[in-house]
Amino acid sequence: MPLIENIGMGGLSFLFNSGICIIIVIIWVIIAFLVGEDARIRRMNVSFWFAFCLLTGIIGCLIYLVLRDPIYQKPEKKEDKYFTTCSECERKVPDDAISCPYCGEMFTGFDDPICSECKRKVPSDANLCPYCGELFEE
Repeated sequence: MPLIENIGMGGLSFLFNSGICIIIVIIWVIIAFLVGEDARIRRMNVSFWFAFCLLTGIIGCLIYLVLRDPIYQKPEKKEDKYFTTCSECERKVPDDAISCPYCGEMFTGFDDPICSECKRKVPSDANLCPYCGELFEE
């Protein structure tokens, strides 16, 4: 007679003898791992949430689902409206550039004055450079 049946847990002996307990533990660890991966994607503390779900089980997973941060998204790039295309090399350059930083092509035909300090185009009615703060003489 097995020891567990002597103790009076005849119904539980099936769980321990058949390996279902091992399968449940494996699923438990997999769920904790998946919570940790989700926490990594959301830039949260991976080791904390993995351990928390491993120790608390399904209740910890439910708590994580309620408290988790939104998915981290990279900041958007600058919009193309601040860029112009170089006529020589066809690459995008800042619209306030005097020359192309890739091929050296000088841009001509603009009426806006150029700041003597930072060498960027500024509005013609400006008294102060919006980029470097240089004060213009009138």
